[in-house]
Amino acid sequence: FFVTPVHTFDVAHGDQAVALVVFVAVAVTVSGALEFAARRARAAAHAREQAETLSTLAGADLDASQTLRGILDRARTTFGMESVVLKVRDRLTDGWRDAEQSGWGSEHPLRFDVPIGTDLRLVGRGPALFAEDQRVLHAFAAAAQTAYDGRVLTEQAREAESLAVVDRQRTALLAAVGHDLRTPLAGIKAAATTLQQDDVEWSPDDRAELLATITRAVDRLDGIVGNLLDASRLEAGALSVHEEPVALDQVV
Repeated sequence: FFVTPVHTFDVAHGDQAVALVVFVAVAVTVSGALEFAARRARAAAHAREQAETLSTLAGADLDASQTLRGILDRARTTFGMESVVLKVRDRLTDGWRDAEQSGWGSEHPLRFDVPIGTDLRLVGRGPALFAEDQRVLHAFAAAAQTAYDGRVLTEQAREAESLAVVDRQRTALLAAVGHDLRTPLAGIKAAATTLQQDDVEWSPDDRAELLATITRAVDRLDGIVGNLLDASRLEAGALSVHEEPVALDQVV
């Protein structure tokens, strides 16, 4: 168009038409080869990233840094999502609640919703995914399930340990209380048995002393029983507290 004859598509010499066709053919061939090579390079880089991700997620076990939150963070970074959430089924309402979340609430459309068994779902919002990302996505879902199960087991183990500590404390308390209960009961039994003896004539002072012993033992026994009841109410969360002035010597 810009060679003689100018501003026309006429070709003055036939060999120039052949050269034009050759140039165009070479340009198309070279550009096609470059595009193909670029696509292969991008595919290779993407495959390498997927392999590294799968290798990490398929390890023998998840180290301390690979917590549930860490897995969701990595999934969000890998797929370029705005948010990735692991949802767990609520047995009481039969709905879904967030077990863990990475990222903030997003206005992006829902891009994936991967069911994990019957009680878990991995949900992501952000840009569209490629078809070849599905394998890595399911690997992240499996890793998230493993991390969530580990969290549940850890909480159960911690709760069982707490119950074991409480049980040991309860056993020690019962052993101590058993001794404290036997002491006033023994005093009451001894004083009452003494007063029941018919072959001994007790003086008024002796009788008053024995009755005072019984009274002190009963008061002590009543205090122990009251403490046990308070402990039971404390454990049940049913003890109500009423503030009132108390003498300092009583506190001490």
